[in-house]
Amino acid sequence: MGEQALPYALTIAASTGQPIHLVHVHVPLAPLYTPAMAGVESTLDPTIRAREVEGLQKVRERVAAATSVPVTTQMLDGDIAESVAEYAQGKKADLIVMSTPGRGAASRFWFGSVADKLIRRATTPILLIPPGKNGTDLHRPVRLSRLVIGLD
Repeated sequence: MGEQALPYALTIAASTGQPIHLVHVHVPLAPLYTPAMAGVESTLDPTIRAREVEGLQKVRERVAAATSVPVTTQMLDGDIAESVAEYAQGKKADLIVMSTPGRGAASRFWFGSVADKLIRRATTPILLIPPGKNGTDLHRPVRLSRLVIGLD
């Protein structure tokens, strides 16, 4: 799902010559307070995080093969919106590019929206990419021919 934003990020990075910072946020498991499950999160959480690190590295390899701009990765831990906003601010990023899951209003209300939280928290401009039906082709530049800028 998050990879839907990659073609946009690659196109922008290639046109500006700026590096790409691929960031993934691991959300630690909430402690389980049932006697039968006590301590499960302490053994399961590192396994999940290790898989996420491996997945991030695979994405980096794919992206690096599709572009000549430098590509770095960073694994963060904590709240997704807070972590991404802080990382972008610390790197003095010019733009955050991310995809949205395309959920409806009810699930946004129930689960919250990372994009909504990030918009409210970040001081860095954000480009949100809606989910697409097609696969993610990293070798096809995205053509940005029309922009709409809302001015309130």
